[in-house]
Amino acid sequence: MTGQVTLFIYYKVHEPQSAHVRAALRQLEAELPASHRLRVMRRTEATHGGLETWMEIHGPFERRTVPGQLELIAGLAGRLGLETLSAGGRVVEQFEDMESLSRCV
Repeated sequence: MTGQVTLFIYYKVHEPQSAHVRAALRQLEAELPASHRLRVMRRTEATHGGLETWMEIHGPFERRTVPGQLELIAGLAGRLGLETLSAGGRVVEQFEDMESLSRCV
């Protein structure tokens, strides 16, 4: 199977941790290879409990490279503490076209 895949990673963060998340995401971006395409977004709405939604959009990548990309991203995110800053863990979704991704963001 060939084709392009975009990885969409999102997580909920308690508002007081936003500064830590921004710093960790800047570090994540700095440590990724120069060829790696990353966009970071924060949803503007907050939930009742003061949670913010942060999103990382990686790619697109060739489908065959996705397992290696996931391993690279997870390793860096774990080392930078993004998993522990998240309330409920990080969720990874894969999109095979930008049209379906654009409906989610």
